[in-house]
Amino acid sequence: IDANSLYPSLEEIADEELLSQKDSLLLLASAFPKTDLAIPQEHAIHRLQNFFYLQRFFVEETRLIQGLTSHLANWQGPKIDRQALEHRLQQEMNCLTKEQAKAIVEGCTQPIFLLTGGPGTGKTYTASLLIKHLINGLSKSEQTSFCIHIAAPTGKAAMQLQKTLQKALGFAHTGVKIEATTLHQL
Repeated sequence: IDANSLYPSLEEIADEELLSQKDSLLLLASAFPKTDLAIPQEHAIHRLQNFFYLQRFFVEETRLIQGLTSHLANWQGPKIDRQALEHRLQQEMNCLTKEQAKAIVEGCTQPIFLLTGGPGTGKTYTASLLIKHLINGLSKSEQTSFCIHIAAPTGKAAMQLQKTLQKALGFAHTGVKIEATTLHQL
């Protein structure tokens, strides 16, 4: 830790100055250098307006935001007909919950999609149907150049998810690639 980045705690400031918590926070905030979104100075703690970050997390979050912003600005993904997809899913509602159907529609029509849930909630089943409907909306030439990135908390879980999805969908015939990784490698 850089010695220049160590500042007194809120309690120390409040005890010494007999200030309210709000005043203590404002005083503490004024002790940190203000910087813009550029990768900042070499301090352990980084201040952005009145928000405080550990330096490492600020840098990583900044890079994530920049990457997502770039992806969203340049996204030219498949143009899936939302209404046609919803109509097809209506025919499968005996096998899907409303939440799963909504997840499939959002996953097929949005540039970024995260599917989360507890154990046994149907994430893999939903993901396989989502991918199936996404692929069905692509032309043959789009299918050969299309790549799906999936992530899980561990490498073992990511590989198991990849294997399960490939088996469920028969990917050998489509040419669509599934790349599995951990959440940290995304």
